[in-house]
Amino acid sequence: MKMQLLVIAMLAMFGAASAHAGTYTCDVELNDGSKTKIRGVVADSESQARRIAKENNSAIKWINCYKVD
Repeated sequence: MKMQLLVIAMLAMFGAASAHAGTYTCDVELNDGSKTKIRGVVADSESQARRIAKENNSAIKWINCYKVD
């Protein structure tokens, strides 16, 4: 529980640092054909949200992000 609160606090601080930052949700299709969502990506734009979500994850075949707030 403490670790989850720490992660949330870190994301909130990052979001506060940028005046244009928003929260994005990304629909993702993996290389094996399964689909999922990545929620709570803090970014300045849809393209930045895609880059953050794909970072160090070669299993992602297709991704679409949209602003939720």
